[in-house]
Amino acid sequence: PQTHPQSLKKLVQSTLELLRRLSIRSLESLGIREPAKYVEAEMLSKFHSLAGGINPGVEGEARLREAIKAALDQLDD
Repeated sequence: PQTHPQSLKKLVQSTLELLRRLSIRSLESLGIREPAKYVEAEMLSKFHSLAGGINPGVEGEARLREAIKAALDQLDD
């Protein structure tokens, strides 16, 4: 099983999967040849970057998932 930093442990699986996808895509867009080595650090970086703009509370994680999806869409452009 994969281990995640403390700040990611409370996220539901679907959010973690989106965050992992975003992190891998981001690393690949930077030309990283073996993104798997850096995924955990990138996930934490992306989480802190995106979560800072999300209001906590009810549906906070749903808003985070939407922000992750928007970031993935931007990488597609």
